[in-house]
Amino acid sequence: MQHTSPYGHPLAERTSTTDPTATLASWDVATLALLKAIQSKDESGNNLLPPGRVESVRALNHQRYYWSATSILTADDQLIIKPDDVTHPAAGRWLAQPMTLVDLSMPFTYATADGATLYTVPTGCYLRVVRGYWEITTACTGGSSSAIGLASDQTGHVTAGDLLGGSGGDVEATLIVGDYIEGTVGADQAAGIILKPGKLVTFERITSVFTAGAGNAHLICEVLANAGA
Repeated sequence: MQHTSPYGHPLAERTSTTDPTATLASWDVATLALLKAIQSKDESGNNLLPPGRVESVRALNHQRYYWSATSILTADDQLIIKPDDVTHPAAGRWLAQPMTLVDLSMPFTYATADGATLYTVPTGCYLRVVRGYWEITTACTGGSSSAIGLASDQTGHVTAGDLLGGSGGDVEATLIVGDYIEGTVGADQAAGIILKPGKLVTFERITSVFTAGAGNAHLICEVLANAGA
């Protein structure tokens, strides 16, 4: 895709202030850092970005973010992105666009406490959980038939394994080093899971405790709403 003006003309960027050559503006931003680096305020604090401007971030699976000039939510670098030139509590956030998919990545280790909060759904955000999976960087070993999963503090999904791992949890034989470990489908997946604003994703020690292991728990979610307030 290609950035265009409101009149359909392709937009270009000058090579530098001293070089008059230009290249067509890319549709996507290569990294999260470059998205944060886009200037959003002038020296007087006035907004430079039009409300609703959309950017696609290549490093985040081309996730699309729209600009909200009024949001002051705490950034999580997944659903809420704060530009580098916005100082707290100044307003202005990039928000994951509704009706797109996000891959929430939540780090854990063998020492993560039972019931520990891995993620809090932002204010004004509703997420439909499509599927969970594991990303294991250090093999999960030790304990006695140790098993882990994900749950929530949201009514209806509070049982360990409701979001990922199922009632029995995922065990050492499953949690091997790898990027996309399917694991066991959450016990509530078939019935449907919609996480509401302020609700938590929690880490669950379903059986025993691993003595080694680290990685990220993932939830692929459809953004139903993300109002930014």
